[in-house]
Amino acid sequence: MFEKSIMERKQNFKLYHFYAKCLLLSFVFLTGCGGGGYSSGGGGMISSGCPSGMSILVVPAAPTNVSASSGPAAGEVTVTWSPVPGAASYNLYMAAVSGVTKSNYSTLSGGMLHSKVCSPFIHPPTLTGGTTYYFVVTAVNIYGESPDSAQASAPAK
Repeated sequence: MFEKSIMERKQNFKLYHFYAKCLLLSFVFLTGCGGGGYSSGGGGMISSGCPSGMSILVVPAAPTNVSASSGPAAGEVTVTWSPVPGAASYNLYMAAVSGVTKSNYSTLSGGMLHSKVCSPFIHPPTLTGGTTYYFVVTAVNIYGESPDSAQASAPAK
């Protein structure tokens, strides 16, 4: 009986070690590739190549098809993007100079963060008409925030 108990513990330890190693390797692979990896559509559940039924939850992918346009009213800009699977909300970072990111927006002229926004997002009519504004969007879920989208820009109407 004592022998069987030791053998069972060894098997359980090996199984635990295998799953832990699988999770760690998947985490390293997914984060090392910027969240790419074995994506099932850009966020949410990710198939990690681990045993059947095992998956890993990750931050969503960066939003795509981000575009900005003037208006509809004076001092406004409209920003749109495609939905991201697994995203619970979106953050929009903007500035009056090119090169805005979620890391530097607060240091740039006109830098602002609009959190928990939806597409289309119409900036309130407080922007300076004729000034070009630059935008990046991130997707957010309970596991974190995605990388920045490609930058889009448009002059305020």
